[in-house]
Parts: sequence; C-alpha cells; structure tokens
Amino acid sequence: MRLCEAAVAFAWLFVGTLSYGQECNCTADFNFMVNKVTTNYSGYSVKVTKANQSLLDSLTTRLAKQSATANEQECDSLLEEWLMFFRDGHLGAGNKRLTLIPESLSTKPPEKIREQFSAWPSIHLSEGEFERYLKDRSKALDEIEGVWQTGQYRLGIMKKEGKAYAAFILKGDDVYWMPGQIKAELFKVQQGLYRCTYYMKNHMPMGLNLRKEGNELSDDRKGFGFSSVPLNTSGNESAGVVRLYRYDRTTLVFRIGSFLGNYRTVIDSVVEANSAILASTENLLIDVSENQGGSDFAWKSIVPLLYTNPILVKQYATYCREEIITKTRERFIGKGLMSAEDEAAFARELDMCMQHLGEFFCPGECTDTIRFETARAYPKRIGVIMGKSTASSAENFALVAQQSTKVTLFGQPSAGVIDYGNVLLYSAPAGCREFGIPSIRSTRLPERPIDNIGIQPDMLIPKGQKDKIAFVMEYWSKQDKNR
Repeated sequence: MRLCEAAVAFAWLFVGTLSYGQECNCTADFNFMVNKVTTNYSGYSVKVTKANQSLLDSLTTRLAKQSATANEQECDSLLEEWLMFFRDGHLGAGNKRLTLIPESLSTKPPEKIREQFSAWPSIHLSEGEFERYLKDRSKALDEIEGVWQTGQYRLGIMKKEGKAYAAFILKGDDVYWMPGQIKAELFKVQQGLYRCTYYMKNHMPMGLNLRKEGNELSDDRKGFGFSSVPLNTSGNESAGVVRLYRYDRTTLVFRIGSFLGNYRTVIDSVVEANSAILASTENLLIDVSENQGGSDFAWKSIVPLLYTNPILVKQYATYCREEIITKTRERFIGKGLMSAEDEAAFARELDMCMQHLGEFFCPGECTDTIRFETARAYPKRIGVIMGKSTASSAENFALVAQQSTKVTLFGQPSAGVIDYGNVLLYSAPAGCREFGIPSIRSTRLPERPIDNIGIQPDMLIPKGQKDKIAFVMEYWSKQDKNR
C-alpha cells in the first residue's frame, strides 16, 4: 500500500525548540516560502495555469511589498493569504513562536510545567458539575454553551458576561493543560459567528474566527475547530484518542481520533486484543468524524474487518526532486512508522525516484489491489461516521471502506484534502517559521478530484444532529424492521 502521510490543514505539530528573542525577517521568510512552493509543491503545475498566472504574479508582488513593513502578526496573515491561492489544506505556514514548546519548557519535567501554569485563569467546575449546570439551565443556554472536543482536549464552553464566553478544560493532557484552565475565550460577533482567542499547547494565543454550523464550531480558513459532544453518563465515548467500546449487545463502537503514525501500534493492539469480540459482534461503528489524518499505515489492521471483495487503491506519484527524496527519507525511513516490509518497499521506490528526477513517479501501473483469501463473517454490518474534520489519510480510509459491500458511510462530506500529500517541512533561514509542502499527488487526478469537494456519505446525517451514533443506530433499526 502506497504511503500517504501528512500534517493536516495548518494543524502543525512542530518538534524542537526556539529562542523567543531572535529576530525574524518577514521578507526573507516570504521569499523562501515562494521559492520552495514554486519548486517543490506537487500541485503547483496543476494549480497554476496560463489563465491564473497573472493573478498569482500580482498577488506575489503585492504581498512581497507588504512584507517589508509587516509586523509579526501581519506577516503571518500575508503568508497565509499567499498560500490560500492554492486552496490546498496541506499547504501551510507555521509560526514557531506560537506552535513550538520553548526551550525553557521542553527541558522541564512534567511537574515543573504544571507548576509554571498553576496560576493560569481557571473555572473550578468538574465535568459532572458542569453537566449538571447544563441540565439545570437547558432551556436558557446559549447556542454554544456545552461540552466540546478539539483534538485531545475536552472543553466546557460557558457564558461569562454579555457576549463573552470561556472554554475551559474538562479533560486535558495532564501536563500543559489541567482541568479547569481556560483554553479559549470567545466573543459573539453575531448569531453563529464568534471571534476567538485560542491558547496553544505552550499557552501562546492564536486568533480564530469561528462559525457555528450544526454541532461544529470551525475556522475553515485555518482548518481548526471544535465539535460538540452530547452529554452522557458513562463517559466512555470520549475517553482516549483510540477506543473500542460496546454500545449495546450487538454493536461495538471504534472511535479513532487520529491516524498519526504514533497511533498505528495502538490501533493494531486494540484490534488484536479484541479479535475474539470483533469476530462475534454483528455491528461495528467506526467513528473517524474528528480524525484529521496521519498515515495510511495506521489503519491497515482495520481493513480485514471490512473486506468483502478486492479493493482498488490509486497510488500517489512522488515529485522526484533530490531535495524531496532526501527529506522524505529523513522523515519516514527508520522512524518506525511502518512495518519492516513496507519500509523496505518504500525505500526502493525512493531509489527508483532518483532515476526520474523532474518527473512524477509511481511504480507499476499506479494502482494497488488489496486482496485477502477470505472475507470475515463478522462484523456483518459496518458504519463509518465521517464529517468535515475527516481529512487526509482518514479520507483515504473512507475511500477504501466504501468499496466494501458491508460498509455504509454516514455523516457529512469529508474535508477534501487528499489530492496532494506527504507534507515535508522546510524551515526558513532565521528559524522563526516552518512551511509544510506536499510532495506527492494522487493518480486519481484529474478524473476524480476530492480536494475542496470531499467524499460524499452514503447516508447524510443532518448538521443539527448532535448524537451521530444514535442516528446510525436508529437507521439500522429501521433497516432491520424492513427486512
């Protein structure tokens, strides 16, 4: 199976440290970005045409001029504006001052980090107390008051005064963010529209413009948002990034919040440890509605569960440039992101790529076929829940899953960010910013583009439906009655 791994939609997870006192040069960073995107972006020759070349040239000239006098925040905005021309959620610019853990924190033990932020503004309510507050005020709540999830953080949003709201930690990471600490501050601009200051892992602020649509609060431009979580008494549904739990006697729910490479072994172990249960349960519901992707290798162990017939997978072609090949080796080879067999095959592909410099290359006919000797009897029926936060390799999973005769895709259209992938990171000379640039493109193109369109579900879940799992269960119940 061909590798597709990417950081998704500006949600950068940079690793390293930064001296906060160093000087950054916006013009130098802008020119560096333009050069790297122009030469290394796998979508450049498709996105830039004779019809729009003059528009890009004008935009580049205008923003280059503005960069000469831009402050840090203005610089971040103009870099983002230039990248938005390409309408690719995998292209991104990250300001390390906001996303990196400074050296003063990265070298501290967890207890010292907790101590450093112990005085952070907080709302002292437990999750149980907050849920009681919501139930007691159910008829008087504002539209965004409730329990929300963003990444690994479970938040409570509570009205303060006037049009102001606070989002505080219900379940954090137990190091940088502890229960009660205020993770975001929101201000209602108008119905359904909120200005937000969101505090990153290192407690640095990031500005967002959030729009409420159904059970989502999101800033589409930055690919960042929150999803509402229905109140429940068990708490099982939101525990952990990867969790398999029993919904009822005939149904298991497999909630997978990320396909990042470090979760591959977790997913594999959950599938293996519960193989007997999976082999005797009629229904399996796989929830990837909040999964922003990671690596295709992370979901390989799930495929046998849903397999009914040969599955065709369009490969990704690598843009063969020496810098891309070198960076790809550095990022993926010897990092434990794939099995030894897959890694050896991938390394051979990179070797072959060196013979095709300046070209797009994939081995063979650019189509893989997944085959197993037999299809498993159980689970008999599988649902995959997705939504607009389902992106990158999670979308590739949906494309594979929908080819099974026992799978139904539920939810909303996916994010639409899988035409280009394998994001490689390029640090600007001063080290203040890092740019993520895709290095491969799907051989589905141009026949079946998905970027900015998304994968369409087989059964649409209305945007106002808070409990997606209950919706699927009711749908299946009606199916059973009509048999």
